[in-house]
Amino acid sequence: MIVSKTPSGNREAVIAIPVYSLKDNSTIVGVWAGSIDFGIPNKELQSLKMPSGERVVYTGYKGQKVADSDITKSKIPESFANLNSFKNAINGQSGSIIDVVNNKKISVTYQPVKVFHNTWVVLLMMS
Repeated sequence: MIVSKTPSGNREAVIAIPVYSLKDNSTIVGVWAGSIDFGIPNKELQSLKMPSGERVVYTGYKGQKVADSDITKSKIPESFANLNSFKNAINGQSGSIIDVVNNKKISVTYQPVKVFHNTWVVLLMMS
């Protein structure tokens, strides 16, 4: 995941796939590339207008934040890989536990989500 150099500063995933020759199928003749702008999921989460002390975060399979309902934190890179809730969700579990985020105990409800060939995680954090 990268942060766009455009004025939006949104997170993006860049995808590149080699294009092979039709003659021998082993010679690369080009690269097909594109990106996924995570600004849309950010806006969708922010439209929920979560109450104070509540936050929804989407993370990639390595725990890096993809989208955030908190507009003041949406462009700040964060990792949730160390949270037990994230680890449980990556292992296919869903549920709620008390976890420590920024040295504060909070209630976290977690859910794994299959995205393409990876598992991502949705975290609902309530302080």
